[in-house]
Amino acid sequence: MIAMGTMLSAVFFDRPAGPRSRMQAEQDGLPIPRPLIGAELALRTGGTRHVLFVPQGIETVQARHLVLHLDGIPVAEIDPNWLQPPEGELSTLVAQLSGPGLRKLLRVMMTGAPLFAGPAQAGLADAITRLMDICAIPAFAPVAETRIAGRLLVSYAVSGLSAMGHPAEAAAFLNGRLVRLKNFDCLSEGELLHVLLPPGLGRAQILAFADAPMRRCADAPMRRCG
Repeated sequence: MIAMGTMLSAVFFDRPAGPRSRMQAEQDGLPIPRPLIGAELALRTGGTRHVLFVPQGIETVQARHLVLHLDGIPVAEIDPNWLQPPEGELSTLVAQLSGPGLRKLLRVMMTGAPLFAGPAQAGLADAITRLMDICAIPAFAPVAETRIAGRLLVSYAVSGLSAMGHPAEAAAFLNGRLVRLKNFDCLSEGELLHVLLPPGLGRAQILAFADAPMRRCADAPMRRCG
């Protein structure tokens, strides 16, 4: 169990590899109110990590009897009567994850963020930023920008771009929120990636997914064209 801000907690457990299962959660005998975000993540050992993001502070989670079920069978629990609650650091969430498991975790967090209200969403956005640091996901700096028909075109220097694939989805970090970029147009040119941002969006830190997660810095010295 991990605190991810004042109104968000992550609960997770590992099990041997097996068929996909439907996870359900209850507190004090009642289903946890939605929204919830759950995922199955591949481990390097071949097992599976089940993670559930709950829009509650960790003190609230610890104060209730939480039971996780897979296909209706109870498999993990947190009991408020335990002397030592199972609380960990954010780094434990990604420990032993495989490459595909890490990519899926970040993608699930990114796509699920809009389900949560302000404090929980801010906790998720902050956790993604910290996870990118923990996992040493490279941050590519902008080197030039210009405007085209009212939209900002930003060029990034990306070493080894040709091996990374074409980014298919992305989100921007704005004022503590994570905003999905539905109109994410980009073009590769050697080791430059040109990104045409959606209307109204200025420079921001961006998380994008190709064959591997990439992040683009918001601020760096650059030249302006046009």
